[in-house]
Amino acid sequence: MLALAAIISIICYKPLGDPHPDSSNLALGILLIVVICIQGIFNAWQDWVFLFYCKTNFSEQLKDYGEYYQDDPCGMSCSS
Repeated sequence: MLALAAIISIICYKPLGDPHPDSSNLALGILLIVVICIQGIFNAWQDWVFLFYCKTNFSEQLKDYGEYYQDDPCGMSCSS
């Protein structure tokens, strides 16, 4: 929605407002593009922090179960 609004306000600046373009339309379009970029960076940061937290939390939970060794790769006697 924001990208569509930014495109429309930039179009309203030059092609549609050709005799005397209003600079506020261009400023609004640029501001909306900046908001889209900041929002994308913030969302990427949130995802990275959430995944890092989940990975750390999962690793800590696995330590509670201890170590598991399996001597027999088949899970039963393979000699037969």
